[in-house]
Amino acid sequence: DGSLTTLHANTTRDVITRMQSMILLSGIELPVRAINEMISSAIDVIVQINRFSDGTRKITQISETGGMDDEHQLILKDVFFYNQKGIDVEGRVIGDYEATGYVPASYHDFVTRGLKIEESLFDKRIIFVNPDKKVEIPVVAVKVPDNKPVPTPTLSPAPEPEVKENVQPAQPPKTEPPAPPAKPAEG
Repeated sequence: DGSLTTLHANTTRDVITRMQSMILLSGIELPVRAINEMISSAIDVIVQINRFSDGTRKITQISETGGMDDEHQLILKDVFFYNQKGIDVEGRVIGDYEATGYVPASYHDFVTRGLKIEESLFDKRIIFVNPDKKVEIPVVAVKVPDNKPVPTPTLSPAPEPEVKENVQPAQPPKTEPPAPPAKPAEG
């Protein structure tokens, strides 16, 4: 039940602003309150992914929509975020994840649907990341309506590029310089 979409934005808060702008630019005149109510009821979780200077992409923020405040503005509650600490000697971005201590309301939906997630995952703490070790993602079996388990795909490392020995790089084709223009006939 649900859907997934992408939107280009710089933060999870910026996602909300861009969604509001897209609706306003559609030409349908809606009050901002109605737009925020639609977004609040349609969006549960926003996952922000950034591309870093070393070419890697990392999840940098996970936020949950938490309804609207008294001024009819959307409430976003951060669940996790990434803190870049620097760049190592090999040029790789290094950093840690931080759990904010907020347990998302959608956690109970995950558990109800059979996902085994410990609530302590959301305890406020810093989750240290060692860039030299690959993170293994466990296989999670999800029950579908006919009760047949369907394993989710796992990430596997990219295949090593094939190295060919004694191969010369391709040379650009040689071209002849253009012939000089013909002289006009005298007469």
